[in-house]
Amino acid sequence: MQSPPNQMQGQTVTELISSREISPKKAVSILYEESNDRKKCKGKEKIVDYDLPPNDFVERLLYTDRFPYKPSDLFLRIFNQVYKCAETGEKLAGMISPRLLSTSGIVRATLLGTTCDIIRYIAKCMLNAEKEILFSTGFWKDDSKSAKLVRDGFIALNNVLQQKNGNKITVKMMWCRGQHRRSVHTQAAVNKKVLDNINVPTLECPYLDFEAMDFYRLFLGVLHFKFMIIDRRTLLIFSNNINDKPNVEMCVHLEGDIVNSYYDTFVINWGKKFSTLPPCINDPSPILPDISYFQRFQESFLRDPFFESPLSQLFYHFPRTSAPMAAVHRLPHGSPGHSSKYNPQDVAWRSAFALARNSIYIQTPDFNAVPAIKGVIRACARGVKVTIWLCYGYNALKERFPRQGGENAHVIKKMYQKLQEIHCEQNLVVCWYVAKNQTRPQKSIPCHVKFMSIDDSVAIVGSGNMDVQSWYHSAECNVMVDSKEVVAEWMQYFRDSQNTEINGKVDGALPNPEAQINRVLGL
Repeated sequence: MQSPPNQMQGQTVTELISSREISPKKAVSILYEESNDRKKCKGKEKIVDYDLPPNDFVERLLYTDRFPYKPSDLFLRIFNQVYKCAETGEKLAGMISPRLLSTSGIVRATLLGTTCDIIRYIAKCMLNAEKEILFSTGFWKDDSKSAKLVRDGFIALNNVLQQKNGNKITVKMMWCRGQHRRSVHTQAAVNKKVLDNINVPTLECPYLDFEAMDFYRLFLGVLHFKFMIIDRRTLLIFSNNINDKPNVEMCVHLEGDIVNSYYDTFVINWGKKFSTLPPCINDPSPILPDISYFQRFQESFLRDPFFESPLSQLFYHFPRTSAPMAAVHRLPHGSPGHSSKYNPQDVAWRSAFALARNSIYIQTPDFNAVPAIKGVIRACARGVKVTIWLCYGYNALKERFPRQGGENAHVIKKMYQKLQEIHCEQNLVVCWYVAKNQTRPQKSIPCHVKFMSIDDSVAIVGSGNMDVQSWYHSAECNVMVDSKEVVAEWMQYFRDSQNTEINGKVDGALPNPEAQINRVLGL
């Protein structure tokens, strides 16, 4: 690979629509024409090697402030493949302007807890908004308690603005409710009358200017993005939808340039022309954020701790400087089949499996995608210790459908059988999720966290599951973080907030893993 071409230094979609009154879709067509070579390689896997990128490539990224310092070799090898995918693969396969693939940021806090408590955290953060809120979720269940909590959060923000006689705040919302599934269009604007009927308080909040978009790509290309951006200064990445499932979820609170990357993804995903441009479209987040913005929230939380469930815990990360990051998303692919696999998310995951030298840790509700299964088996065969924390019975009926991969217990038993054939079963440890207040896995309390760490130094966290839907179809967004300190903190938080490792462990180094699975799950 040569030095970064113009697309890594050029204008972003966000920048173009801020200077011209055009839709994001039009901006994409202007900036990134799809060549015949790109069309030919759609969905095709093109990973050949896992070399480090050339020095001049890394120096250019450092010179243009894409990274705060030189990342680790492991991070650079993975990012090298992600960049090649952006350069030669399908146009905007990562749903982001190529320049913003490389980025940086600070992880301020992590919340592990119930869906409703994560929504309470999000609503609390919303109270700090002064100009805009961009909100994307995979699903909005209008009669759910979660939707009511979001609604209450908007009303509370409106009341604050009313007391101050402040300016209106713009709210852009995006979801996949599937109301236009017969339409050939991926995006469809949601009428404001419809919004008020589905628990979005347009009539009760005169100080909030709402606009919403329903996203769906026939037949399987659902929107699975789950994040919120506040004033282009705060990014909240969460694993939950707006529903009442009894899941334990994860929310990561970030600041810095990573906010600009996700902002661009939101703009591109919106597709159609905004009725009014987001107010912060010309006000990017600083690369080195001011901690006072986060401290305002921290102080309000200390005055009013708002969690209801004993399963919910908020962890603050030790203050530190910005870390190298990368936005590793994937575009939606609606057609049935397993052909869509050359995109930044899938490339980052496959590269992580291939490049791990010592350890891989995964937490996911479902584990059944063939590339993930092969990645684990090959890593174990190289002597890498692989640990998977996953759920018992999560979405089991759906996962049994043809070409959906199968339910977790069946998949893990097959993996142990394969590893026993090559005498590497001792390198796989599987732990079935057990909540902090439980002593054994329970179908009624599933864990919906999506997380991967490699060699205890690089982590990938976001919306993507290790299942067929996330690997091949859904629109997903994830951030890759290069920080041993942050990864170590996350691992400790997982152990502190769960009994998974204590009460749900199946160890391939011990006799008969299949019998262990049956015993742990009570089969």
